Amino acid sequence: MDLLLASGIVIGDTDITLYVILGVCGLALIPLIYGGIRGFYRLTWIGWELLIAYGLELLLPAQVNMAVSVLLLIVFSALPLVGEYFLRRAVLTGRVLEQSTGEKVFNHIFGAFTALMGFLMFLVALAGLALPIVGMFMEGGFLDSIPPIVTGHALDFFLIALCLVILRAGCRLGVLKGLNFFLTLVITLGSFFGFFLLFSQVSGGVAFAMTVGGWFGPTGLSAAILGDVILTFFFTIIVFVGAMFLSKFLDGLIQKANGSMAVAIPDALILGALYLTVFILIVLGIQAVFGALAGGNFLGSIAGGIGYDFSEIDATIAEYGQKLANFAMSSPISAGLYIGNPFIGGEATASLLGGLVSAHPFL
Repeated sequence: MDLLLASGIVIGDTDITLYVILGVCGLALIPLIYGGIRGFYRLTWIGWELLIAYGLELLLPAQVNMAVSVLLLIVFSALPLVGEYFLRRAVLTGRVLEQSTGEKVFNHIFGAFTALMGFLMFLVALAGLALPIVGMFMEGGFLDSIPPIVTGHALDFFLIALCLVILRAGCRLGVLKGLNFFLTLVITLGSFFGFFLLFSQVSGGVAFAMTVGGWFGPTGLSAAILGDVILTFFFTIIVFVGAMFLSKFLDGLIQKANGSMAVAIPDALILGALYLTVFILIVLGIQAVFGALAGGNFLGSIAGGIGYDFSEIDATIAEYGQKLANFAMSSPISAGLYIGNPFIGGEATASLLGGLVSAHPFL
C-alpha cells in the first residue's frame, strides 16, 4: 500500500491513487455482503482455487516448454474442479439444510470471505492482463513499485483464471445439454430460413404471402414481402415454442441420466475438454498473429503482389509486433506456449493470411 501511494496513479496533474483504493474497497463490500447472506456452502469456491493456482504458478521457473505449459493449464484448471466436486459430495451433502448454530455462523462468515476472495482473484486476473500491456508502453513510475515476481507471472494469472472459468462452464453445461441447446438452435434457425424460402421462392407460398400482406394495405411486391416477413416470423415462433417443449422434455431425460456418475462425469468432461482445447487453440492463434507482426514483412507477405513497397510500414509494424511478442513471453506458461507455438513464423503466418485475403470472393 505504501509503495502504491508513493508511486501514485496520476492522470494529468491529479493523483487518483487514493480514489482508486477507496473505489475498490467500496466494490469489495458488495461480494462481502452477498457472500455473507448466501453462505459458504452455496457459493462457488473459485476464488480459493485461483489463489492456490496463483501460488503454485509463482514457483515456476522463468520459462517452461510448450508441453509443460499445456499440462499446467490443464492441471491448474481441472484439479480444482475435481477436488471441489468430490469435496462437496463427501463433506457437504446435507449440511446446507441440517446445520447447528455454530455451523450456520461459520457458513455465513466464511461465505463472506469466500465471495470476497473470488472478487479479489478476479481483480488479480484483470491486473494480470493489464500489467504486461501497460509495461509495453510505460517504463518506471507505478510499475517500479511492483515486485518482479508479480510482473513476471502476471499474464499467467489471467490465462489460468480464464482457463478455469471456461473449463467450469463446459463441465457445468455438459455435452448432452450442449447438444440439446444446439438441437433447439438448429430447429429454430432451420425453420426460420425454411419458411422464408417457402414464402419467397415457392409459387404457392408467394401467392399466400401476397394475400396475407394485402390484408394490411400494400399490393404487388410490397404485399408479398410484408406477407413473407409476417408468415415467416409467425410460423417460426410456433416451431420455436414446440422446440422449447422438446428441449424441456430432453432436459428432464438428461437430468435423470446425470443422476448416475457413470454418465454425469464423462458428460461433463467431454464438453469441458472441448472448451479447453478450443481456448488453447485461440491463444495459439493470437500468439501466431503476434509472431507474424514481429516478423518484419507482414504487409509485404500479405499484399506484396500489388507492387507496393511496404518496407517502411512493415518496420513500424514489426516494432509493435515485437512488443506484443514480448507481452506474450512475459510469463512462464504464456512464454512456453509462444516459443513452442506450431503456428508461429512471421513469414508463414503472414503468407497464410495473404492467401486468405486473395481467396476472399469480395476482395
